[in-house]
Amino acid sequence: MNKQIQNQYSIRVLWSPEDGEFVALVDEFPGLSALAPTREQALLEAELLLPDFEEIHRQQGHPLPKPKVAKNDFSGQIRLRLPKSLHAELARAADDEGVSLNTYMVQMLSQETTKLQILNSVREMQKAHSSSVEGGSVLFDEKNSVISSTPSISVNTTVN
Repeated sequence: MNKQIQNQYSIRVLWSPEDGEFVALVDEFPGLSALAPTREQALLEAELLLPDFEEIHRQQGHPLPKPKVAKNDFSGQIRLRLPKSLHAELARAADDEGVSLNTYMVQMLSQETTKLQILNSVREMQKAHSSSVEGGSVLFDEKNSVISSTPSISVNTTVN
């Protein structure tokens, strides 16, 4: 793998209470994760795994994902159209909470975003845990479909 591109991939390091270790996740390679007792070790392990994932991608005929780029051009404002009934419901809820409609909506969006982030992290950790339990490796594409696995395993995630 081109070292310059490899260093541009997004690696997040999170604490995994289930494993009692830190897990490093590479956003561009959803199936790549590394567990270690420290943040630094988890990050290093993920960086060491990147060339292997690149090789598997190449063997499977899949293009390498492009590194994500940080966007800094957000104003913090959006214009939103919603049904009058929803507008009224949100306004009543904000009033019940004693906050402005804007504050209430930001709180609701923040809570839902956090839930989605936690859900995605749990799915990634389940995949990492499933592959390590089986003693093999699993490679997922950007849609979280299995591209390659050794030995053959299946991962099912159901969310209600």
